[in-house]
Amino acid sequence: MYLFFNRPTTDYQFLLSSNGSVPVSSGLENEGITSYVYANERPECGTVPLYALSAPSVGDHVYTIFEDEKDLLLAGGPGWVDEGIIAHVLPLKHCAFTY
Repeated sequence: MYLFFNRPTTDYQFLLSSNGSVPVSSGLENEGITSYVYANERPECGTVPLYALSAPSVGDHVYTIFEDEKDLLLAGGPGWVDEGIIAHVLPLKHCAFTY
């Protein structure tokens, strides 16, 4: 999974490589490989879904492994759009996120 930065909006975006080559997206700066994920549709043993959401009206993206967090954003955010499961990842243990 590659991390891309949109300088005008200060938004970060993750893009996957489907064929082994570096993905290209107009207007985004490639910051390199950020992690290795399971990109297939069928989950591998022990992995969890990585959900992607975007808010086009404010130019923002959010990625989470927590379905409750995804649902909360979709229910009350500024026009969040569910972009689905973009990959499967190994879960973090004993983590607390602060916003």
